[in-house]
Amino acid sequence: MSVQPLCRKRPSTGSAADHPDYRPKRDRECSEIVKTDLKVILCDIDTIHPYPGNPRKTAAAVLPVAESIRQFGFRQPIVVDADRVIVAGHVRYQAAFTLGLQKIPVHIAADLTPAQARAYRLADNKTGEYAEWDCDLLEKELASLRTDGYDLDALGLDFSGLSAALDKMEADLAPPAPPDFAPVDASTQPRLDQKKPVTCPECGHVFVPA
Repeated sequence: MSVQPLCRKRPSTGSAADHPDYRPKRDRECSEIVKTDLKVILCDIDTIHPYPGNPRKTAAAVLPVAESIRQFGFRQPIVVDADRVIVAGHVRYQAAFTLGLQKIPVHIAADLTPAQARAYRLADNKTGEYAEWDCDLLEKELASLRTDGYDLDALGLDFSGLSAALDKMEADLAPPAPPDFAPVDASTQPRLDQKKPVTCPECGHVFVPA
């Protein structure tokens, strides 16, 4: 079964009801989806366990996520099952270790069956791939943040390759490369205090100026 994004156009600034795929839910249906008793607790990081079968390669994302947490705080809890095995949040877990955090925010999804937990792991990683960037808006946001003096490079985010305009903007903002001076042999260079012989144009006498 192939899943296609609902809309590739720029989202409307109106209400959710303006979206063509919006279907209002009854209160009972909403309560089944939105957990009103959602709890987030602080857990010792040593009591949380990565899922050994996680198929997502996350090494490249750890440092940017760690820097994001350092700058903005740990705003998104790690989701674990009843055995405290990670369901969603492997990168945040690794970033927490990188930052040396002893306690991390955790939501224990004890109501998920083992099969649901495995499916949720895949869905949590895959669904983000269906989103796309609006390069015009992204360019404006990046330019605005740089105008405000915000150092996006410190976050380790790479927006290159999204559009020619973004690539040009990044190139224009990049510091110039240092000049490439070829190494020279000092023994072949004249000394600054060394005086050169001078030949008189009239008599041809060669002398060294005093």
